Amino acid sequence: MSNQETLKPLHNGGSALNDGLDGMMYKPQKGEWKLIAPDGTVFIGVSPLRCVKAEIDYRVPQHVQLQRLYDSLDE
Repeated sequence: MSNQETLKPLHNGGSALNDGLDGMMYKPQKGEWKLIAPDGTVFIGVSPLRCVKAEIDYRVPQHVQLQRLYDSLDE
């Protein structure tokens, strides 16, 4: 069995909120980026940061992310 056959479902990264920032960032190399977690879960995005965002969204519920943001603003 190859690595490709053992991979778990894909998760697409990024959100509509980040689309406005794309014009201000340096562009990553064109193509599809993949982040493969140790458990075999694959996260796909148009940039490395989108892959990481998909991985965070998969691990951390949105309400927890939002609470962490509010907590950091209170400091």
